[in-house]
Amino acid sequence: MPGAPMGNDNAAGHGLYRAKPARHVRVLPGVGRAEMAEYARDLSAGALWIAEALAGSLDPMVEHKDRKLIGLYASVAQELAQVAAELEGATGIKPAPLGGLTEEGFERLMAQEAKALELILNQCISAWKHIQDREEIEKDGLLRRGEDGWETNPVLGYLAAAMRSAKRIIARDGSEPRVEAVGN
Repeated sequence: MPGAPMGNDNAAGHGLYRAKPARHVRVLPGVGRAEMAEYARDLSAGALWIAEALAGSLDPMVEHKDRKLIGLYASVAQELAQVAAELEGATGIKPAPLGGLTEEGFERLMAQEAKALELILNQCISAWKHIQDREEIEKDGLLRRGEDGWETNPVLGYLAAAMRSAKRIIARDGSEPRVEAVGN
């Protein structure tokens, strides 16, 4: 996951890079496909909320340097929704072998992936909820008044990357045979 630029504490202030974020999701090693699909759907909902809220906040008649974030978050929402569907068997998927991992290696892999996913999910959900709460209460979660007018919250550029990191771990679900998309 890419870090924030030196001296930028926006991401940390929103809970994105905290070791112990305000919101907490518990992910156990060996979590099943149904739970992984649920995590993906939750993050998809968060990304879609950000895309829709930004689209509603930015004046369509005014060119805005951060308008591309709307498309980015819409794309992240779609990617996560697709992963959820694939985990549930909705698209053409086939099992792929894990390779020659020993049972101990497999258990270690599951524990590491669960720990990584748990941290990323907690960070993403904390940042998204912080933005959502600020938007609903203060009307400054997505957009802020800057020196050159309204600008998007700087953490939005990092949150999409964090959601995609979670998507990659979710898509690699190793508790059951790994899957990969085939065909369309």
